[in-house]
Amino acid sequence: QAEVERAQAEKEAAQQAAQAAAQKFAVTAVEAEVVAAIMESAQAKVKAAQTKVEAAQAEKEALQAALRAATQEAAARDAARAEVEAAQAEMNRARAQVEIRQAERETQQTAQRAMAQ
Repeated sequence: QAEVERAQAEKEAAQQAAQAAAQKFAVTAVEAEVVAAIMESAQAKVKAAQTKVEAAQAEKEALQAALRAATQEAAARDAARAEVEAAQAEMNRARAQVEIRQAERETQQTAQRAMAQ
């Protein structure tokens, strides 16, 4: 009788140990799924951050290109302004020469009139 009870107790202990092991395995499997989900989420976050960095880099390059274009446009405007100023200076020089010739003619005419009197 005692031997039967002992065997029964061993059987129950073995069943409990088997149930505990099965529960532990189930918990471990759930934990593994949770860890896998966390890793997937972290990978998605890293990928999103990389995409943001790439977008920021593309925006930086676009801004740099716009700055270069604006700088070139400003240089072209400055060059055009310098050409206009040079043309104005040439017109002023030509006008001054005309005025000098006119003054010389008037002086000559005045001298001729004075001699004629």
